[in-house]
Amino acid sequence: MKSKKIISGLLALSFVFGGTAIPGAVANNSVVASAVTSATEVLAYGDFEYTILNDGTVEIAKYIGSDTEVEIPAEIDGAAVTSIGQHAFYAFYGCSSEEDEQEVKNRTITSIVIPDSVIEINKSAFEGCRNLESITLPKNLKYIGMYAFLGCEEIKSFVIPDSVEEIDHGAFRYCSNLRNITLPKNLKKIDGYVFWNCESLEGITLSEGLKEIKVEAFF
Repeated sequence: MKSKKIISGLLALSFVFGGTAIPGAVANNSVVASAVTSATEVLAYGDFEYTILNDGTVEIAKYIGSDTEVEIPAEIDGAAVTSIGQHAFYAFYGCSSEEDEQEVKNRTITSIVIPDSVIEINKSAFEGCRNLESITLPKNLKYIGMYAFLGCEEIKSFVIPDSVEEIDHGAFRYCSNLRNITLPKNLKKIDGYVFWNCESLEGITLSEGLKEIKVEAFF
């Protein structure tokens, strides 16, 4: 019984350190490596790069097109698109001597339609899209990530669906022409700096269920 425990322990170590602990005991590390690789593999579909999430749904990893009006697909190869990934439409907000060609293209986007299948928009997904004038948010959206729309200067109004419960740090920061925004009924928290420097904001209605407004949310 004791020898079996020792062998089990050595086999566990072989997976951690990637080697074979004892003669005759073969750990198929190639299978483990393959699983990890496939989980993060970036694939292409039209003007989009995407990855398959653990639940089998799709996350848009990067927009690689040049259209000014963009419609994100609801499905890719039969799998629902549920997430817009970090920096998917990112266009560097400041000045850089090493500007990426795609980031420059993303600054010319004027409208985006996000399908109702999407439930989360992640960090800096649309950051720096300075000419973005309109965006249709999905009715099943639950989460708006940090800096998601930072620097989207031309957007004048947002209607955030009632399904959203949290707006993360600085999500609409520097949306300098934002005038009107409808906040969801189920919103529980507005994180810090969310509407920081939204100097054109004329009015906002807070939901009754709101429990927390963090530092300088409307500075």
